[in-house]
Amino acid sequence: MAEFVDLNAGDPILASDLNKLADDIGDGTLGHQHSGGTDGHATLKPDAIGDGASITWDGRLLLDKGGDLASGSTITPGTDGNFFDVTGTTTITAIASLQAGTVIILQFDDAVQITHNATSLILEGAVNRTTEAKDVMMFLSLGSGNWQEISRSLVTPTAAHTVASHSDTSGTGTELNTLTDGSNADSLHVHVENPVKSDQTALEAETSESQYVSPELVKFSPGVAKVWVSWEQTGAHGILSSYNMTSVTDGGAAGDTDHLWNIDFSSDEYAIVTGARNDNKCSPVGSTQIGAGVTSITVNGSHVAADNADNYIACFGDQ
Repeated sequence: MAEFVDLNAGDPILASDLNKLADDIGDGTLGHQHSGGTDGHATLKPDAIGDGASITWDGRLLLDKGGDLASGSTITPGTDGNFFDVTGTTTITAIASLQAGTVIILQFDDAVQITHNATSLILEGAVNRTTEAKDVMMFLSLGSGNWQEISRSLVTPTAAHTVASHSDTSGTGTELNTLTDGSNADSLHVHVENPVKSDQTALEAETSESQYVSPELVKFSPGVAKVWVSWEQTGAHGILSSYNMTSVTDGGAAGDTDHLWNIDFSSDEYAIVTGARNDNKCSPVGSTQIGAGVTSITVNGSHVAADNADNYIACFGDQ
C-alpha cells in the first residue's frame, strides 16, 4: 500500500512530491489523515501546489456540498463546497466575487427571481429568470465579481415564447413585441400595426402594395374583366352565366343582342373581347358602343347573321 500523504497540515507540496501524489491518486491508494481516521479522500490545496501545476485524474472527483445560502441582493458562496441550496424568495442581483474559473452549482428551494445583468450576472437569453423549487443552475466566475450562467436544469422546461402585447415605438407600424417571459423582441415577430385597406383609386393606380385588398375591391384592378357574359340566342335569348350584367335582350334581327352593364364604364374607351361556338363569330357593333352597354351581332361560318346557342363577351376598362 502506498504511503499516505498528509495534506491537512497545509505544508507546501514540493515539486518532487507531485509525481508521487499523482501516482497515488491514479491507483486509488491516496488517502489522508482526518480527525476521524483515514477516509480515503484527499483534500488538495491549490495554493500549496502552485501556479501552473496540473494533475491528471484517473478517478472520481468528489466535491463537497456547502452550507445553504439565503437568497438576497448578493449571495456569497462559502468555501465549504461548490454545490449549494439557495433558500428564500428575495431577488438575487449579484454573486460575491470569487476567483475567475470558479464553478458553482445552485439548487433553489423556492421561487426567486434572478436578475440578468449584461456584465455582472449574465443569464441565458439575456432575460431575468424566476426559479421553481428544485431548479438547478450552474455559474462560472469571470472574475471581478462577474458571473455567467453556463447551464440550467429546470423542473418545468421553458415554453416557447408567445407574444403578450405589442407597442409601436417607432411610429412606422413595426411593433416591438413583449414576450410572455417579460422580454422584448423586434425581430422574432414583425406585425403591421392596423393594416390599411386599399380602395378603388389605389387599385386602379396599382399603388397599394402595402395595403390589403378586400374581395369587393378586386374588380377595380386594371387587369380584371369588369363585365363578362355567356348567353344564348336560340331559346329565351337569355344569360347563361355572367358578372356585372343587368340584361341581354333580343335585338330583333337575326344574330342581334343588346347588352346592358350593371355598372357603366367611365367612357366609351374600353376593350371588348368576343367569341362564339359552332364556327360562328360574334362582334360588337361599333356605332352603338356606349359606356352603359353594347349591341353585338353573331354571324355564322358563311358570314350570314344568325342566332347562336353559345356566345361570349368580356370587357376591360375603367368604370
